[in-house]
Amino acid sequence: MDTEVIRTVSAPTEAEARAMAAPLLDAFRAAGWQLREDIWIPGDRRPGLGESLLLSPKSEQLLEADGTLRLSFANPDPDAIAPSTGPAARHPDTFESIGGVRYRRLVPRWSLALVVGAIGLVLFLSFASTMSVRPFAPAPTPVNGICPPGWMPGMHESNGTLVPDGTCVEQY
Repeated sequence: MDTEVIRTVSAPTEAEARAMAAPLLDAFRAAGWQLREDIWIPGDRRPGLGESLLLSPKSEQLLEADGTLRLSFANPDPDAIAPSTGPAARHPDTFESIGGVRYRRLVPRWSLALVVGAIGLVLFLSFASTMSVRPFAPAPTPVNGICPPGWMPGMHESNGTLVPDGTCVEQY
């Protein structure tokens, strides 16, 4: 009767799981064990209710979850002892440390959209400030003490009397 040992490695993608399992495979093969079966079980990538409301269908396809690589080793010797080696450590990338495993493929897209949106907002506001139409245009100044239609001279108090202050105030 063969001795059988099962080891599992969890990672978001199959390629990462197989890379992490390499030291494990090498240790078992060096100890005389043979790989009987290796199965990749993908993680659950279905979007939740909040994600389905916020994410586009394209973004939903980019969601990731930890899958499992299941390795089954066998040895013909019934008294064989399995090596105590574990899988290699997995180092999260920058985007994974920001958004977690599930959103690591979306974080760069969101970051780029945020940068482009900020640049667009700055360009829009700089363009809008040159417009002569409210609400972005500056308040007009009186010409010869007369404000344009819809505006009235701004006033301030000086020695108990109202004096024009050289600005125009929108008339309500």
